[in-house]
Amino acid sequence: MTKPQEASGHLSELDHLYAQHFEKLVRYAEYLLGQNRQSAEDVVQEAFTRLIHHPLDDYTRGAAWLKTVVTRLSYDRMRELKKRGYGDVPEGAYPSAEDVSLQEFDRTLLRAALETLTARDRQALWMRHNGYRYKEIAQKLDLDPTQVGMILLRAMKKLRVAYHTKEEDSHEELPSRPAMARIPRPGNN
Repeated sequence: MTKPQEASGHLSELDHLYAQHFEKLVRYAEYLLGQNRQSAEDVVQEAFTRLIHHPLDDYTRGAAWLKTVVTRLSYDRMRELKKRGYGDVPEGAYPSAEDVSLQEFDRTLLRAALETLTARDRQALWMRHNGYRYKEIAQKLDLDPTQVGMILLRAMKKLRVAYHTKEEDSHEELPSRPAMARIPRPGNN
């Protein structure tokens, strides 16, 4: 293969990686850097720049290589901020215990709500969520492709109702807060 052909193959692989992984890598870098979108985009752009200047022999592991580089660049950026005196860890770099607890609670509610759906509805929603086209869903579930949209719509409606019902039920199960004894204020005697 000649040099121009190698370069064009390299660039097409880069275009594919960029289109498929840029947003995912930015979200990952945002998580590491504390929800700072601009810094996250800078880090990911730097990772792609490094890939342009040092092409890989095999691009099948390109996404993993990029994630490793983004991780290291993010840590380098945080170390640099620490040296400049901007604090140990950027605010919001890690979710609070309350956020983690609420996310787990939401996942539990969602699982319970999904259990109320039929197997077909669950599978259709899962397939759509994972990027399957209506035609592919219809083939897998042995449906008419024109029915898939309505099945997904109804399944989402059932899921919303079940989720909100489970959410309301869970609030009723929480113990009520004990009443505080009224403590008299000291008088102005």
